[in-house]
Amino acid sequence: MLSLSAIESTVDTMVDRALHETDTKLSRATVVVLKDILTQSLWQQLNPDNLVSFSEVAKVLGVSIRTVHRIANERQLPTVKFGTNRRSVRRRDLTEWIDAHEETIHSQT
Repeated sequence: MLSLSAIESTVDTMVDRALHETDTKLSRATVVVLKDILTQSLWQQLNPDNLVSFSEVAKVLGVSIRTVHRIANERQLPTVKFGTNRRSVRRRDLTEWIDAHEETIHSQT
């Protein structure tokens, strides 16, 4: 799980690097606002309360974890990637996917 301070640190590094590499000149106030907006956005998206593990998705859908991986790998279900191997699903995306595939889910049960 990413802490808010870890996200803040990552955003600081990314913005500073991008500004340096592109030789972009922004006021200090603009940079502070930019970093704050990015940090808040990432925190809201990555907040653990909003994320569902693949095993939880499998239980909700009544399928195997392998099936969840297949659906995600086929890009049918949007995922959030952490590091190199860990992925989760935003609760909002899962709800939307279920709504869009409701007939298919019910016909399989």
